[in-house]
Amino acid sequence: MNVKDVFTNCKLLKARYLILLVACVFLAIALRLIVVADEGFLKKQTNLAMRAIGDDLLRSGHDFQTPVPPIEQIDPETLRLKFAQPISIDPDDLLTISLKHISSHISLNSIVQVLDAETEEIVYGFEINHLENKDIPCIGRTLPSSTYYLDVSFHDQKATRYTASFPALSLAGVSLIFFTLFGLTFSKRSIPKLEESDLLELNGFHLNLELNQIISEGEIIQLTDKEMEILSILFEHEGSLVTREYLMNEVWIKKGVVTGRSLDMYISRLRKKIKNIPHVQVLNQHGKGYIFKLV
Repeated sequence: MNVKDVFTNCKLLKARYLILLVACVFLAIALRLIVVADEGFLKKQTNLAMRAIGDDLLRSGHDFQTPVPPIEQIDPETLRLKFAQPISIDPDDLLTISLKHISSHISLNSIVQVLDAETEEIVYGFEINHLENKDIPCIGRTLPSSTYYLDVSFHDQKATRYTASFPALSLAGVSLIFFTLFGLTFSKRSIPKLEESDLLELNGFHLNLELNQIISEGEIIQLTDKEMEILSILFEHEGSLVTREYLMNEVWIKKGVVTGRSLDMYISRLRKKIKNIPHVQVLNQHGKGYIFKLV
C-alpha cells in the first residue's frame, strides 16, 4: 500500500466520523430542546396539583369563598401553599386529596407536610410512594383550626410527556439524515487493497504486515509491532511447534535487543485480541513453545 492510498483511507475515515459527530451534535441539541420543554410542563403540572389540593382542602372544610393563595417555590423540589385563614385539616381528607392529585406521572415519591404558620414547625406529614406501600401515620387525628402552611416535595419526577417543538423535530430529522449517511459509508467500507507481499492469508484469516492488522470475516484488529512479528512467525508455522528460543531469537536477539518483558506477556495479549475469532487458537506447550492453529 503506497502513501497515497494510506492518505486517502485516512481522509475517508475522518469524513465518516465527522459525519457521526455532526449527527450526534444535532441529536443532542434536539433532545435538549425536548427535555427543556418537558421540564416546563412538569412544573406547570405540579403547580396545578398544589392548587387543586388547596381547593379541595378548603371545600372539605365547607369554605367555598376563600381563594386559593399563590403557590411559592421553597426549593427546586418543594412547593408551598400558605392558607391565609385558619383551617381545620383532617389527615384522612388530606391523604385522599393528595393521592388524587399527585399521580405517579407527576412524581413517583413525594413528601407532604403541614406546618404551623407561626413557628413553621411540622405538625403533620406523610410520604406518597407509588413504587411501594407504606403505612400512613396519625390517620384519624384531626388538626385543630389554625393557620397552616402546606409543603409538598416532589422527588423522582419522571419525564413521561414530551413537548417536541418544530426546531427540535427539525434537528432530530437532520441528525437522522447524518446517521443514515454514516451507516451507508460505514457499510461500504472495504478492506484496503494490499500488495501480496504485505498480506498473509490462510483460510480467510489475513495478516496485514504493513498496518499491523488482523483481518478476519470483515473485522479488523490492531496489533503492536512486536505482537505482529510474533504472530506472523506463528502464522507461517501454522500447526507446528515454534520454540520459545526461536521466537526470542527472531524477534529480539537478531536485532541486538535485550528485553525485560516476558514473551508470555505478548502471547497473553495476542490471545486476548483474537479470543473473539472462533476458529483461531494459540496453544502453549509448557516449557517448549507455542502452536498457532486455525481450527
